[in-house]
Amino acid sequence: MAGRIGESVSALNSLGGASARSTRRASFVFEGHQAGSGVTAAQESALRRIGRLVKDAGPCPSGLTPKLAFEEVIKSKDMYSLNRCSVATYDLEKLKITKSDTVPKPAADLLPPLEADFLTHPELHIIRSEEEINEWCTANKDFQPYWDETLRNDREARLDLYRRLHEKGLLGFRKRIKCKVGIFFVKKASGKGIRLIIDSRMPNGCHRRPPKTKLGGASAICELDCFMESDELGAVNEGFGGPVELPQKLFGSTGDVSDAFYQFSVEPMCEWFGLDDPVAAEEFGLTKVWDSEVGDYVDLSAGDRVFPVFLGMPQGWAWALHFCNLAVEYNMSKAIPSSQFVKEGLPPPDPRRGPIGSVYVDNIGVFGFVEKMVDQSFDEAVCCLERAGFVLHELERGAIEAQNVGIVIRRDTMTVRHTRKRAWRLYLALKHVLKQNRITTEAMRVLVGHIVHYFSIMRPGLSVLYHTYKFIFDWLDGRSHNIPGSVKRELRVVAGLVFLVEIDLKASYCDRIYCGDSSTYGYCFQWSPSTASEQRELFKFHERWRFLEVEQHTGLGLGSHHSSADLSVPDIAYVRWQHGEAIHMKEGRVALMSLRREAKRSDSHGKRLLTLCDNLSATCAFDKGRAKDLSLLALCRRAGAIQIVLVMHQRHSNLASSKRSAQRCENLSLDRGSRNVGRARLRKQSTRDQYADSWKTFMTFCAAKKGWGNLEPGASKVGQYNDSIVIGSSGREWISNLVEKLYAIHTGDMDMKLFPFTLNQFEKVFKESTERLQLKKLQGAVGQALRVSDDTPSMDESIANSVSLALNNFMQPNKLPLSSLVNC
Repeated sequence: MAGRIGESVSALNSLGGASARSTRRASFVFEGHQAGSGVTAAQESALRRIGRLVKDAGPCPSGLTPKLAFEEVIKSKDMYSLNRCSVATYDLEKLKITKSDTVPKPAADLLPPLEADFLTHPELHIIRSEEEINEWCTANKDFQPYWDETLRNDREARLDLYRRLHEKGLLGFRKRIKCKVGIFFVKKASGKGIRLIIDSRMPNGCHRRPPKTKLGGASAICELDCFMESDELGAVNEGFGGPVELPQKLFGSTGDVSDAFYQFSVEPMCEWFGLDDPVAAEEFGLTKVWDSEVGDYVDLSAGDRVFPVFLGMPQGWAWALHFCNLAVEYNMSKAIPSSQFVKEGLPPPDPRRGPIGSVYVDNIGVFGFVEKMVDQSFDEAVCCLERAGFVLHELERGAIEAQNVGIVIRRDTMTVRHTRKRAWRLYLALKHVLKQNRITTEAMRVLVGHIVHYFSIMRPGLSVLYHTYKFIFDWLDGRSHNIPGSVKRELRVVAGLVFLVEIDLKASYCDRIYCGDSSTYGYCFQWSPSTASEQRELFKFHERWRFLEVEQHTGLGLGSHHSSADLSVPDIAYVRWQHGEAIHMKEGRVALMSLRREAKRSDSHGKRLLTLCDNLSATCAFDKGRAKDLSLLALCRRAGAIQIVLVMHQRHSNLASSKRSAQRCENLSLDRGSRNVGRARLRKQSTRDQYADSWKTFMTFCAAKKGWGNLEPGASKVGQYNDSIVIGSSGREWISNLVEKLYAIHTGDMDMKLFPFTLNQFEKVFKESTERLQLKKLQGAVGQALRVSDDTPSMDESIANSVSLALNNFMQPNKLPLSSLVNC
């Protein structure tokens, strides 16, 4: 165990010290990180957690060796040729579907009305146009479906299988078929049986892509927020109709739908799943068969030949998973409200409002705070599914460790992690690869797929891989190649992180919200006190979700929490960045400051941290856990090291597009007073097309946030504006005087609407006006205009009157158009 703890510490230190240069060279440092005698409280907390997680993983499962683990991961016994061993040979005794009590039911009767219409009218929703089908057939004119070798060579075995499937209602017959499919088998995960698969590549080419399926997988379950404050227990008790146990627990019940795909019948589309193996009608005692062109049954003579067609939901068809998941969820929703289901890519439901349901194709689960209500909801959901005709098995209620879709949900601690077998299998498989010199990129792709899936519940771990992806895509020839040192170093870091993946669903919230901003020359960084209730809603959303299509019927459009709003910030001192970088890097560094700062506070470990940032590139990179840009990827690695070891759930929200967060934090700043964490040179790049809602916002914009041009005395380009010049420099006092004059002329209150046009238009007219007036020294001209009532003017009277008239005209937009300033 000490060796694995050392591997984890080295991996975390390697990530924490990442830079763009080390990322480019994959030069991880694995030595020289001994803690020494001066261990801080934060380091001690991190080491305790590492030791606990490694200990919880337990000893290696008996009989599992690195070589065997690697073979299980890639489903092959040969890492060089990658001959798949997941494909099984036909064995009737191992084929469960021919012996089960499963009876296929019309899928349209089990689906929601919208999806049911897809199957009843497939030509409108599923089948491609005739031109697209002909194009696919032309491009794949030599296509032949894959068949099991035993069935291909033994016609009697095929006919016997046809008869058994026909008796189960999974096979029918038609006079003609539209697509050719094949039959083969794969081993079940338990290794005790085989699963029937339909090679549906041709139908998939002739059918449209299905909508994105919202599965209730491991990553969706890990989004649950099970934190409750003491003052919320009363409301929860009332909603559940019973008391919540203290200490708080998360109860769960799970189950599995037996032979889920073959419990459905898609007979209206069976001609698209035809077996190009015609049989005589008398071989199956057929006297008539359905003819889709006639729309009725037609009689058959003794010598007629017909084609077998698959009537069940083909496991291999692109739409099968979508329909199966929807059907199970739809029938469960009769017992649990549809709004209480976890779904990937959508905000999680609130467990305080009742039990939570999850559906991952054929895996079902119900979770909640009150055991009685969880059991009741689960029993009702099972009854609804069985009433619809589903056959369920492996039902488990009230387990201390509920297993669902390969993860373990602990009742008492409310934590989620992968099963011990999965963790050890991946760890040993990585150890095996690190000892090898060569590997095929196909085998590496399978291994990386397992790594990505493993870290999908803790996305910061995805930042480790970079050169591994390059190795895969540089060699797509299917042959074995030497494993580069850069790839081995990345896999070594992954191995050190395998046992550290755990999610705490009851994690509380930090008592602060951080906000940072940066420009080319400097940055600002501040925090404001905040409560859990103020942050809870913001934590439901991920910025990366904004790029995904959202189903309309959910009513959860991602744009619902996006708008343009600015965060009110106090005065900040000016300093410079020491090094020049791209703006997204500087914004990313500022966003990372909040995580680094809270990591030093041991009482913040294991909590949720909200950081506001107005750079979408940096925000999405942190949210996804990785980036293509090496410098930004280095920041993701540094952030990942802190989040993995301290279980800090950092959520970044885009400040420039988050109305709720901006308004909420603005209220926090005004009500409680925000605090400056770092000194900064204010280089705020305000939105140029933002409307000036009131005189108050206009003056703030002019006096504190905007630099209008090269207007120094003796300037060669009078009236040219340039955002890079900072307000407050020497010789710029005239701007403050100008703003004071504008306010003095204004007769309305501070919150009165200013203009029906944008500040960008105001700048343009201001520039054109100075050029039209042909002012050589605008500072002096404006200064005299502001003192036009003095007795001793020191400038040309006509220029002073023109500037004064322009200012007065501009202050009365209802009387004169915007162009009056230019024409004055």
